[in-house]
Amino acid sequence: SVIDSIIPPSEDSMLGAGQQGTTTKISYENYPGLTEQLLKLLGVLDDEIDEPDTSGRLLKDKATEHLFLALEFLGRAGLPESYTDQITAQTLHHLGSKNWHTREASAKLYSSIVSEDWINAVEKLLKYKSTSTNHSQGILMSVRLIIKRRPAVDALTELGK
Repeated sequence: SVIDSIIPPSEDSMLGAGQQGTTTKISYENYPGLTEQLLKLLGVLDDEIDEPDTSGRLLKDKATEHLFLALEFLGRAGLPESYTDQITAQTLHHLGSKNWHTREASAKLYSSIVSEDWINAVEKLLKYKSTSTNHSQGILMSVRLIIKRRPAVDALTELGK
């Protein structure tokens, strides 16, 4: 896949153990338009899209596939610095998806974004106004993953000192 040619899969990918999400593994400047495309893919999913396309597949299914590509890419590549807030906001939004796999992938990406200030991030998540039961579940999944990653984040912080 295109993702594999830019960033080879590894044990540290988002779908694996998770990485230090604040580390950018690619230079987004070398790929003009990539950041904008990722933002579009993060914004395409609307849980109310149930119209079939010309092949009979639901547009929601296609949108979900595109969203997963964006989440996986960002999990492997890290976030472009100038768009971190926008991507974080979109990731928080997708924690409330009706699709469990979307919530899980969003929680994994969000937990990889959090680094040294993980306690503050957990507090913000727990205070976040949930819009649904699904959103509450996505938030709790993120909290669990952040806490689970804590020893790895602490070890990386110690190495940097």
